[in-house]
Amino acid sequence: MALTLGFLHALTTRLRTLGRAGLPAPLALFFLTYFILIAAVNPYFSLWLSHHGYSAGQIGLLLGIPPFMRVFGPTSWGRLADRTGQRAPWIQCMAGLSLLGLGVLAAAPYAQEWRLVLAVVGLVVMHAMLSGQVPLAEALLLSNLGSNMAGYGRVRLYGSVGFFIAVLVMGSLLDWVGISWLLGMGAVVLLGHF
Repeated sequence: MALTLGFLHALTTRLRTLGRAGLPAPLALFFLTYFILIAAVNPYFSLWLSHHGYSAGQIGLLLGIPPFMRVFGPTSWGRLADRTGQRAPWIQCMAGLSLLGLGVLAAAPYAQEWRLVLAVVGLVVMHAMLSGQVPLAEALLLSNLGSNMAGYGRVRLYGSVGFFIAVLVMGSLLDWVGISWLLGMGAVVLLGHF
């Protein structure tokens, strides 16, 4: 526990240092939380579905939705952001809608005969939004950096750190609290996108 608290203290100190160096700390926080979300939820999502009684066929269908949404999401959101000239507000809008989709998905197992339909709707909304966030955040980062391209790696590093943390911690954490908490933990992490 002390090791984790020490690491979190070091991480927050580094985020403050980014801001003082003229690098966008909010984008570093975005990359950190986005990749924590991906590394924490994706590997265990099929276990969550199984825990809630979805069949193997239904799980296969539901697991096919995120990659399908990645075909359309980034291009659609990129066009919209380019047309309006705004990236940050769209990232926040997508984060809010992702959270809404996650909520629908979390409620789906309790909807009896509508559970599969709600799970599909929740996943479509969530991943249509998630799929466009990183390309827009990277474009925003590059425009914020201007000619300081050396700062790109320093900011994007937080995504790798977040992924690494989640992979190391999530399995043991879910063993401790139970798989039913998976989407709730994902929602808490998703709040870091605001």
